[in-house]
Amino acid sequence: MPHSKYRTWVYAATGVDATQRSEDDHRRSRWTALPLKKLCEQSHFHFPWSSLIVRKFPWLAIASVVIGIGCITSAVPSRAADLLTIGSQAPPLDVEHWVQDGNGKFKPVTKFDKGKVYVVEFWATWCGPCVASMPHLAALQTELADKGVQIVSISNEELETVEKFLEREVRSQDEEAKPQTYRQLTSAYCLTTDPD
Repeated sequence: MPHSKYRTWVYAATGVDATQRSEDDHRRSRWTALPLKKLCEQSHFHFPWSSLIVRKFPWLAIASVVIGIGCITSAVPSRAADLLTIGSQAPPLDVEHWVQDGNGKFKPVTKFDKGKVYVVEFWATWCGPCVASMPHLAALQTELADKGVQIVSISNEELETVEKFLEREVRSQDEEAKPQTYRQLTSAYCLTTDPD
């Protein structure tokens, strides 16, 4: 493809009507590289209304640019302090309801203590994989509690929804397993809900 430092090349349709194309044209690509200026000069690519709008309503072009910049900058966090990087301190937890506290072993976490490992997991009553991971999280918490590990599971559902779920019986593949509720199953670790 021809390239020039001062010309912008674009790929565009050739504009030849399909009924007027030769057999060779059909074998070749339907797209060709054209300089942008030449492309705009072709009648079927020329948009005279765009230059008319800019000439007649310059404030509209300025407003479009301002709105575009506003949309881009609103998606960026307002302060560099809001960004978390590897090694930066985690923000404090602001949880409304502490439903389970590991059978009294754990206090509600508002800030993270040095020398302790926190596993913060997000879950929902309707999430199958979340519910399936509960026995594993309970076993992990039991195994690592004396090594300074605390698991905190956070749901954004209403307290009543979570409480109802915890009273349900756990389905087990093991027929000899003692029946238990989700409240009993998750009692080893911290379970919270924060509907805000």
